[in-house]
Amino acid sequence: MTRVDRPTRVAIAGFGTVGRSVARLLQELAPPELRLTTILDRGIERKRVDWVDPTVRWTESIDDAVADDVDVFVELIGGRSPAECWIRKALQAGKSVVTANKQVIAHRGPELLAEASRLGRHLRFEAAVAGGVPVVRAIEHGLAGDS
Repeated sequence: MTRVDRPTRVAIAGFGTVGRSVARLLQELAPPELRLTTILDRGIERKRVDWVDPTVRWTESIDDAVADDVDVFVELIGGRSPAECWIRKALQAGKSVVTANKQVIAHRGPELLAEASRLGRHLRFEAAVAGGVPVVRAIEHGLAGDS
């Protein structure tokens, strides 16, 4: 469902190199239709930075990151655990998920895609494939009619 009355609210899990870059992009270059609302990470007190909008909620709780005021969950922590669990929890909480996690997609991709489909949510993982080159969509749509 597209909401035109408010921006899509994004939670980021992970505030390492990739998470910081995504947060910066969402703060500085994102269109008004996207808004960073939550950052989930361990040790948030030492990771807080002054360039993140003060309205962004910092948390160490996955439950906060998949709360009602979040529409999309972006998993950027890497590794299989707790990333896989968090992706499932986000899907079950009614959130669409974006991940750059190669391990989770390699080990549980088809299962997670089926779960997302069953729940009427999206699981996007192009950032985990071919160095972020958008090949997944090309394969899905460009080759879909090729038997």
